[in-house]
Amino acid sequence: MLDGLDEVVSVSERRVVRDAVGRLLDTQYLGNPCLVTAREAGYRDAPFGDDFLRCDVQLMTEEQIAALVGAWCAQIWPQQADCDAACDELLRAITALNEERAERKQEPLIATPLLVTMVVSVKYSRRELPRERAKLYDACVDVVLESQYTGYEDEAGARRAVVDWGGPPDKQREWLSQLAFEMHQRGAAGATADESQVRSVLSPLLERRGELPLLERFIAAVRGRGGLFEERGDRFQFMHLTFQEFLAAQHLARQWATLPDPARFLAAQHLARQWATLPDPARFLAQAVTDEWWREALLLTVGSLGAPAPYEQREALVAALCELPGSPEAQLVAAELCATGLLDLTEPEPTLLDSARR
Repeated sequence: MLDGLDEVVSVSERRVVRDAVGRLLDTQYLGNPCLVTAREAGYRDAPFGDDFLRCDVQLMTEEQIAALVGAWCAQIWPQQADCDAACDELLRAITALNEERAERKQEPLIATPLLVTMVVSVKYSRRELPRERAKLYDACVDVVLESQYTGYEDEAGARRAVVDWGGPPDKQREWLSQLAFEMHQRGAAGATADESQVRSVLSPLLERRGELPLLERFIAAVRGRGGLFEERGDRFQFMHLTFQEFLAAQHLARQWATLPDPARFLAAQHLARQWATLPDPARFLAQAVTDEWWREALLLTVGSLGAPAPYEQREALVAALCELPGSPEAQLVAAELCATGLLDLTEPEPTLLDSARR
């Protein structure tokens, strides 16, 4: 078994590895079965010949998820009591996330070996799974961007080369947040984008910073390896709508946090300049709260401003939602959304909950 063909960063070197595998099987291991694994994005540029049968991994069943979680826990926690406790916590969290997606008529979020391993990695690195959804998704994004599920650093630095392939992880997070926000604004039809659309979103941002060459690295990494953002056919999309919603929320939260006076959000003209596609932030917020498409992203925006973010940022966002102009229906929905978002925080401040109740 040869695992991770896609982790050979260079396409030309990946093809060299593919050819070497073929020669090895033809000369030294005639008739020996061989399993080669790769992400789809990394396989497309270096496919094997007709003597290999391509098999695509399907979504896992609940039983398969439980078996994989159990196998990981047995390796990580040798004491049976610790293993059982970790396994129970992980399966409860995965079941809750998948049931929530089922209620929204979406595919399960944690249903591939990669995503199951990602959640196990969060548990292993942080001891406890974050109770707040926004923090759990934040930890999962870190795991993917840092390739933490691939194990420890090697002497040759191959893992670091994979991590930095598309640019520094902190910068990739910012770019992905910008992409997620722009794509989410286009509704369900914007769940995918072609290369020109991706470039049109990121080019102005990178050019303004003198980092335009990083765009080519980023797109090459998306094509060659995938991850949170991947190419399918000739379209780009996030691996799951949940990550698009979360990263769009991160963008919203970041814009909010950069205001010199967040309490003046509804009248902030410089924010309108930052959001070129939002000529009127107040109108955007008023429309978004009654649009089911934006509900999860707005809930996660509240979650993204939870502690350790400054209390004043949460306070300003709650005030904006609870004092939203518009119809009584929109005001009621905004207050409910605000309260629901606050209740997802571990310790929401009583004053903020009182504001939502009023």
